[in-house]
Amino acid sequence: MSNYEVQMFFLYVLLIFGPIVIWFAFQNDRKRKEARKITADQLGFTYSEKGESLDPSIYKCPLLKWKHHGINAIHGSYANFKNTAVFERLGGGNNKGEYTIVAFQIDRQLPTEFVLRPNNIATIMFLKLEKLNLKQLNFKKLNFPGDEKFNAAYMTFCKETINLDELFNQSLREELLTLKSITIEGAGNWLLFYQTGSMKRIKTDLKSTTSYIEKFSQAATKFNN
Repeated sequence: MSNYEVQMFFLYVLLIFGPIVIWFAFQNDRKRKEARKITADQLGFTYSEKGESLDPSIYKCPLLKWKHHGINAIHGSYANFKNTAVFERLGGGNNKGEYTIVAFQIDRQLPTEFVLRPNNIATIMFLKLEKLNLKQLNFKKLNFPGDEKFNAAYMTFCKETINLDELFNQSLREELLTLKSITIEGAGNWLLFYQTGSMKRIKTDLKSTTSYIEKFSQAATKFNN
C-alpha cells in the first residue's frame, strides 16, 4: 500500500469509529450523571450539574481557580461537616483526564491556602500533565522541622509562610501517612481531597460514594483540632 492509501485507510477508520466512540462516551457520561442524581437523593444531597449551587468560596482552592475546569457535583450536610461535596473534575484544553474529588467545609478558617502532594514520581508526572504552576499562584514549598518522615512522604506548598503545625498537627500528620497518593488542597474553610497520578474516577453509586467520603473524613475532621 502506498502512503496515500495508508493515510486514507486510517481516515476511513476514524470516520467510522470516531462517532461510535463519542456516542459511547456520551452515553456513559449520561448514565453516570443519572446515577449521581440517585445517590444525591439517597444521601439527602443537592445535585448540581455544573457546580452552580456550590458555596462560591470553594473556588478559592487552587485546582478550581482555573476557569476551564467544570464540575458535576452532589453536596450537602454529612456527618459533622457543614457541607460535603463529591464531584468530578473535568479537564479542558491541555488539561485532560477526569477524577473524583471530595470536598469538606470545616468549622475553622485555614491560616493560609495550601497544597499537599505526595512526594513521588507519579505526582511529578501529574503536575506536568496538569500544568498546575504553583509558583504562578505564589505558593512556596515548606518543610516540617524535625519531621523528616513526613517531609519524605509529602510536599507542602503554602501561599503564606507559616508555622506548619498550625495546619498539620502531629495526629493529622500520622493520619496522612496512612493514606497513599493523596493530594489535599485548602483555602478559606474548604478542603479538597483527591487521588493523584491515576486519574481514576470512582463509581457513582451510594456505596462507592460514601466509602470515598469516609476514606478522607477522619483526616478532614482533624483539621478542626
